[in-house]
Amino acid sequence: MVRFAEPDLFGRLIARFSVGSMVVDREVVTRNFPDGVGQVDVIAIYEVRDGRIATAWFKQGTPRLA
Repeated sequence: MVRFAEPDLFGRLIARFSVGSMVVDREVVTRNFPDGVGQVDVIAIYEVRDGRIATAWFKQGTPRLA
């Protein structure tokens, strides 16, 4: 995937919560946007089965340019 090749891509985990097979992460992601490098808040929700991520959902906030 092209996005993972971005030179400035970095995810910082802010918090993690889990209940049963569901895990919710709050992250701040630094990445390259069309107008330049910036950050965006991301909520990631994972359903884990047999120790592996079975399903993932992501909600992204509004990007903030550096």
